[in-house]
Amino acid sequence: MASVQFVTWEGGGNLPPTLGIAQELHIRGHAVQIIGEESQRSAVESRGLPLTTWSHPLSTSQMERSAGERLTYLINEVWMNTDLADEVIAMLARQPAEVVVVDCMLEGVLGRSQEISAPTVVLVHGLFRSVLPMRDSLIAFGNQLRAGAGLPVLDASKLAWERKDLVMVTTLREFDGVDDELASNIRYVGPVLPKKDPAEGWPSPWEPTDPRPLVLVSLSTMPGQASSARAQQVLDALADKAIRVVMTTGAFPPETLSPPGNAAVFGVVPHSAILPEAAVMVTHGGHGSVMGALAHGVPLVCIPGVGADQPIVGERIVAVGAGKLVAPDAVGELGDAVAQVLSNPTYRAAARHMAALIEGLDGATGGALGVESVLAHS
Repeated sequence: MASVQFVTWEGGGNLPPTLGIAQELHIRGHAVQIIGEESQRSAVESRGLPLTTWSHPLSTSQMERSAGERLTYLINEVWMNTDLADEVIAMLARQPAEVVVVDCMLEGVLGRSQEISAPTVVLVHGLFRSVLPMRDSLIAFGNQLRAGAGLPVLDASKLAWERKDLVMVTTLREFDGVDDELASNIRYVGPVLPKKDPAEGWPSPWEPTDPRPLVLVSLSTMPGQASSARAQQVLDALADKAIRVVMTTGAFPPETLSPPGNAAVFGVVPHSAILPEAAVMVTHGGHGSVMGALAHGVPLVCIPGVGADQPIVGERIVAVGAGKLVAPDAVGELGDAVAQVLSNPTYRAAARHMAALIEGLDGATGGALGVESVLAHS
């Protein structure tokens, strides 16, 4: 069996696909190493995987900054930081690997992949085709920041994901809007979803016979994005509707909210326990949450968060007909949008079509097979 090095950072939704594929490779007998952040240790080690941390905290030390300040920091110190490649190269000198899987956002590492003595696989933990313009804009902006700071400008051609040995995309090809032929090194492996637990349940406060449709609300769980004020706005916008609302907060205590009479708020409850009962999901546009809802055939209403790809994910929900998009500054329209999705069966039909496409796909297995294909040719 082979040794595989994963290179990641604390970006919230980027970790589950990484861990799903890494764990599958581990199960298949490969020696897996992960370099990431201390805040990821519990999640990594719970999968039976080893974690080596970066020499200094990356994104997790910047949660208290404003959104604009944090974006600038992430571009300079994380995404386009070429010094991170030195740590990867040093780690590989101590613990050689036969293939290196790099998070797609770590452009500074990808830009120096020719210095890494192993094939490079890019792990795209969401959309690919739809976010390429956003990626190129971020690279251009990042180079402006680097030039302003007196740092050398990076060669955009060396940063391009498409130029690496393999690009693994953990989404549904149809959701990404791809209907043409792709280069042979681009592989859609499917979404990496949590394994279903037949015994999984959740503490519903309502009687099983309650006829009101259930609406699951899940906004960002990232401390830099999550906001109890935004969560309260959402609850208030749904307060006068004949629905049951269950919200999971994740990043902040449920006790900070004042739920209306038709709502229940929890800290952490697996979405896979609630989605089989849900009629609609309200989301911030996190790719993992959206794929989880569509896998259950549940339509969505998206209020995009501040994550760079979240507005694009929201647009793709609308493009495939599986839901509606509400502008971040128009939360008051949320109740009507939910009512429209509930009353129009075409949204549910489109979501079920996506579910049929996802059924049978296992992104973790597909990703592991992708890595093994690179190993076979290296």
